[in-house]
Amino acid sequence: MNTDLETILEDTPYNSYEDLFTAIYNNKAKIFISSRALRDISYLERPFTVSYGNYFGIIPSIVLTVIATIEHQNFFLLLLILLELILPFVIIFLNAFKIKSTWVAIGIIIIDLFFFELPIAIPLLATCWVINAWLLKRVERSLYKTSVRLLRNDVDSFIDAYYSSELTIEDCYGNRYSHSR
Repeated sequence: MNTDLETILEDTPYNSYEDLFTAIYNNKAKIFISSRALRDISYLERPFTVSYGNYFGIIPSIVLTVIATIEHQNFFLLLLILLELILPFVIIFLNAFKIKSTWVAIGIIIIDLFFFELPIAIPLLATCWVINAWLLKRVERSLYKTSVRLLRNDVDSFIDAYYSSELTIEDCYGNRYSHSR
């Protein structure tokens, strides 16, 4: 076994690398991987998703905006497309600070549906926000699954991610093990 890997696993309750990943697949352990490391690890297998995954929500948002523009015959709504182009970056920025902005957008949609009617631009932008956030979450989850599967077979990538402080191991008791600790 690799001496670096032995050093990493000696503080954890796992006896071997295979033991760690068996615990992960049995939901008895978790590994937390930074967004940058997720993209680096899964780039070889899924380069299109890594490169353009942040933009998957823009297409349905633009289609929704064009439909609402035609239905309401208000062509100023097309200006919302400019805001929709930066939505993925704003969502990623807020997610980095653990701010759950999607619930605010869902609240705006519910207020518009049940209580009183807001100007069309506000619920439309909130709906686009929810679409973008949902698709970003799906892309991150997909990249996470790919990365965990690739890390299981690539010890060197695991060691590199751990020593760059972009990977944290958590056991079933909530104890966290990372290089920065």
